[in-house]
This record gives sequence, structure tokens and C-alpha cells, in this order.
Amino acid sequence: LGILTFKRSDLKQFGVRGLCLASFPLPVIVFRSEAPSAQAFTIAHELGHILTKQSGIIGPRSSNYKNNPIEKWSDQFAGCFLMPRKQVEALFGPAPTSKATKIDDAELSRLATIFRVSAHAMLIRLVHLGYIAATYYWDVKKPEFDTEEREYKTFGRAKYYGSRYKSQLGDLYTGLVLEAWSSGRITNHNAAEYMGIRNLAHLNDIRDNFSP
Repeated sequence: LGILTFKRSDLKQFGVRGLCLASFPLPVIVFRSEAPSAQAFTIAHELGHILTKQSGIIGPRSSNYKNNPIEKWSDQFAGCFLMPRKQVEALFGPAPTSKATKIDDAELSRLATIFRVSAHAMLIRLVHLGYIAATYYWDVKKPEFDTEEREYKTFGRAKYYGSRYKSQLGDLYTGLVLEAWSSGRITNHNAAEYMGIRNLAHLNDIRDNFSP
């Protein structure tokens, strides 16, 4: 598409996931090291900036985000691009007249795995489509996503991750993914996507803590 695209791992020290320089005729997208599912959303978000011809930086989400129309539009564009409404409705049914106050983590992870996106991106999309109340994202899940993000940036490996994802996805599914990964039939990036995790280092924790 004539867009210079770079990967810069050092963006994480600034708390930045990606940035876009909408300078034509040669716009630039820069993204950092994340799980493939998270990278896909970041790149699609920055593509939205190019379409609107507005430069931008993806940093920590705050209450000010709600008043930033370009950031909100770019998030919605990325959601539409990666998680089309018709496909979400086919799996989840039409949006209810009354928004749900929460969603089970296992169900959120299942949907995210189907669309090959992060649980974070999946929840944002469900909020935009009217399935889940925005307060559940901002008040409940966003602090959890922020904690995972900090752990990723510091390459920390929480010991509870193995049992946490095993309990969410079940023994059978977890065992199949680990077997395919260990035998080389899928890559570590594929395994991370299938398990719905962003930090590849947690794969070893999951395997170490898994007992069928």
C-alpha cells in the first residue's frame, strides 16, 4: 500500500504500542513487540490513522481517550477490520436491547481466539457493538489488561498463568495446543494466539504447570 512499516521493540520503554506518521506521499507505521494478535490490532489501528490522514500514538488508555475522536474512530476501524459485525453476530447472536454488565473470561477468550485477536481487543469490540457495558471494560477489565501489559513490558512471568489459562480453556484444549506446539506442528506465535495470551514467555509457564 506504499506505507513504510517498522517494528521497534524499544517503544515499550515509553509505554507506546504503536505510532503513525500520516505524512504523504510516504506515511509510516511503527509497532512494537507484542503477541501477533495484539500486533494485528495495533497495525489496523494505525492504518485507520492513515485513512483519516491524522498522525497518532497508541499509549496508555485514560479517561481522556473518551474525548479523543480520532483515537476512538481508529479503534473502531480496527475492530471492524478484524472483527466484522456480521461475523460477531453469527457467533454471539445480535446485540441485546440491554447491555450485559459483564462477560465470562472463558467466553471472551473463546471469541478472541476465533478472531485471532487479544481478549482486550475483543472486549473493546463487544463494547462498541453494544453487547457489554463500557463500565465493565473501564472499571473491571482494563486494570487487569494493564497489569498484563506491565508484565509483558518487564518480561515478568507470573507463576499463576499456567493454572489460570488451563482453567479457562480446559484440559483437552490446552493439551492439544501444547502437544501441537511441542511437536513443531505450530509455532510459538500460533500457540500464543490459540491460548489467547500476549506474552510468549507465559507459554513455558503454562506447559510447566499443565498436567493432563
